[in-house]
Amino acid sequence: MSYPVSLEDLNFLLSHKGQEKLLELSLMDLSNIIPVIEKLRREVTVQEASALVETAILRNRGKEKFSSARLMYFLSEALEQASGEVIARYRAKRFADYRKIADLTCGIGGDLLSLSEISSNVMAVDKDRVRLEMARANSKALGLSEKIEFFCEDLRRPWHVDAAFADPSRRKGGKRVFNLSDIEPSIGELMELRNTLPDLGVKILPGVDYESIPPDCEVEFISHNRTCKEAVLWFGNLRKNVSHKYGFNRSVTILPEHIHIEEEAVEPVPVTEPLSYIYEPDPAIIRGHLVEWLAWKLNAVKMDNAIAYLTGEKPVKTPMARVWKIDEVFPFSIKEINRRLKYLKIGEIVIKKRGTAVEPEVLRKRLKLTEGGVKTTLFLTCLSGKQMAFICSEINNENY
Repeated sequence: MSYPVSLEDLNFLLSHKGQEKLLELSLMDLSNIIPVIEKLRREVTVQEASALVETAILRNRGKEKFSSARLMYFLSEALEQASGEVIARYRAKRFADYRKIADLTCGIGGDLLSLSEISSNVMAVDKDRVRLEMARANSKALGLSEKIEFFCEDLRRPWHVDAAFADPSRRKGGKRVFNLSDIEPSIGELMELRNTLPDLGVKILPGVDYESIPPDCEVEFISHNRTCKEAVLWFGNLRKNVSHKYGFNRSVTILPEHIHIEEEAVEPVPVTEPLSYIYEPDPAIIRGHLVEWLAWKLNAVKMDNAIAYLTGEKPVKTPMARVWKIDEVFPFSIKEINRRLKYLKIGEIVIKKRGTAVEPEVLRKRLKLTEGGVKTTLFLTCLSGKQMAFICSEINNENY
């Protein structure tokens, strides 16, 4: 259970004593937190001990997103929602030509820090005082605070800036929301900002309902280390060219390789039986509906019009997809899968699926593996209405 750090807690953390205790905690093993808490409670108040431990734990967790996490201050939910610095720095480049920029929902400062790296005139806005002061403390810790003005206000007011970024809350009642009318502030309220602020970027969940995307924008799906992390709606001069067919256009960015793909019309891809290799496109390419574009780039084809797996005769080196050699293809049957696993002496298995209701973890409990055996990948999918299984041998996917 996370501890909700208050403004009073943050002031303590920033004090000389708080800084001393945070330094001590940074040198301690936090895998067993009980003795750490007991020690702290002999030296500080219960409330102060809770804030110290929470900050130390979140700093360790934050290392996955921020290279300077050891110096930063976090709230659990805010850290979860914050963009990592790899994505934030990439995205900030779109604002490089603007003189004055606003981060209208700055939170603890994930995007704010990257924006202030490319601009010396940034406004930080958040109606939550604790998050705003954490953003101030984080920017100061990284030597960026002199570039930023801080405002504890609601974003729904005119802002005299050249461009802005907003990261609205994407949770309602503790659950993620995928329709833009359910984000807070809603997409309608954000669009009202465009009356005075046409150049706007809005971070959204990658699983956004396409029907709720407003026209005249670019939706960019961004993946990092083969996970589709987020999507961004770009408006005004921040967007790329808009497709007349859809009213908005799609693009995909793959990080850390910095591959950017813009929507492009292509001919339909042929559908064939499985060939020698199977490709799993990067999740952002799948989410951006650019699988057919990728198929033409890889000289690959589809196995089923409704399935995002591709197949080809030769493996093509690309960071846009992972590839496996297909060893066997047969109709899905647990009995047949186990028979083949035994024959091939399989001891470790990775299960991947698309277009089938089979639950990998449920299936795994029924598989019979050979102790000390080799590793393989089992693909489960549906081709022409039939559930199929693929046993595939490993290829060095770091090089493909």
